[in-house]
Amino acid sequence: MRFLAPRWLALHVVVLAAGVTMVLLGRWQWHVAHVRHGDIQNYAYAFQWWAFTGFALAMWVRVMRDATRGRAD
Repeated sequence: MRFLAPRWLALHVVVLAAGVTMVLLGRWQWHVAHVRHGDIQNYAYAFQWWAFTGFALAMWVRVMRDATRGRAD
């Protein structure tokens, strides 16, 4: 129940919104790469957005894990 407090709910919403936004930006960048006939720079940007999403989710899990262990600042 700790993670259903208003502060945690706000964090969940922000992380979820950021994750969805970054995935959509990656998809858009992938489309731009196809339109430009395989521009490697755009493919790299697409993967970069998806890597940012993975990093944000990993940090979200770590923050929640640290909070359950009582190490949150």
